[in-house]
Amino acid sequence: MSPSPPSSSSASSPSNTPCCSSPPATYLSHPRFNRTHTFPASPTHPELQISYADVGRQPSRSASSDDIPTVLFIPGMFATRFSAVWLHPIAERSGARVVVVDRFGMGKSTDVLLEKRISTWLQLVPRLIAHLQIKTFALMSHSAGTVYALNTLWHCRDLLGERPYLALLAPWVHPSISGVTSMQVASWLPTPIFSIWNQIPRLVVTQAMPALALSGAVYNKTSSVITSGAFGGSSPDETKAVEVNRRKIEAGYGLSRDFQAELDTELPRRIFSESTVGANREALLCLKKGPEGLWGVCDDYEVFIKRLVERERAERFKVKVRVFFAAEDSMVGVKGREYMDCCWKEQDELDLESSIVPNTDHDSVLQSIEVLESVFREVASRS
Repeated sequence: MSPSPPSSSSASSPSNTPCCSSPPATYLSHPRFNRTHTFPASPTHPELQISYADVGRQPSRSASSDDIPTVLFIPGMFATRFSAVWLHPIAERSGARVVVVDRFGMGKSTDVLLEKRISTWLQLVPRLIAHLQIKTFALMSHSAGTVYALNTLWHCRDLLGERPYLALLAPWVHPSISGVTSMQVASWLPTPIFSIWNQIPRLVVTQAMPALALSGAVYNKTSSVITSGAFGGSSPDETKAVEVNRRKIEAGYGLSRDFQAELDTELPRRIFSESTVGANREALLCLKKGPEGLWGVCDDYEVFIKRLVERERAERFKVKVRVFFAAEDSMVGVKGREYMDCCWKEQDELDLESSIVPNTDHDSVLQSIEVLESVFREVASRS
């Protein structure tokens, strides 16, 4: 697969968007990564614009949206719709469609108050899916997207079809349970500090300064292979794993190793050329720094899963849950992984498989070709 040139219908870019003369910038300017939709005001929210990517297999005159296995992917905190660049070639070859939505205050999506983020998300998902003429979808999330995915699973069950599917990649666990020191330190910071939280990684991108941040999928240590150690460098094993993954994508999907490396450099620049103010409230949500109930129905994972199991007893088919843990996870840690694994295991009413993905960290697990191929293959088979 070669980089696609930008279309004349591409969304207009802000003045600080990187020049589109380079191949990676041109690729990221393709309309598939730059779609928007505006929802009219309602009694519960003002007019809202949502930006999203719509990648992989697309409807044609001979195939309607209903015929295409579709995944709604909910990315990590700083990973906007542009994380779809890694999903597109694999989804396309697998025959799957993937929709990646910028959460509120990210990309070109309107920001929403902290206490209304989950409830507003749950209102907009069915409306966006209807707009795209998608009948049912599978769910996949990474990191901070876990909370949104679990709420979607609970509240939008009818949109997940007869055979619901949920893939959790490096699922987020609150630091009070994971015990990860850096995340506990973040949770102790005064709330006003989070009004500038999104500016910290911006400094990393623009000035190559180390920083403490709740990371997103395209904002990771693996990108330091290209960006001169901006995140403290990568170990030889991590560097080798990144290269092996790139070579597999090059061999199997035609996206050259060098082009992938250039994308690793360009992605953070493109993300921070748009709004990232939503990350401030996303950090507060992840840390539960606000009114009670910020996590909606999954405020306690263990309680939520028990409720889910009880509800699913009457269903014909079990919910298929796939959990992919990173081998080294500095944000969730071993304790957080064991807690999450324990919450899901021994639930006979669920079709559960969990695994640790070798040679991955919290962020790079999303780029694992084995993980993505597994998810899209299973999603395609459920139709």
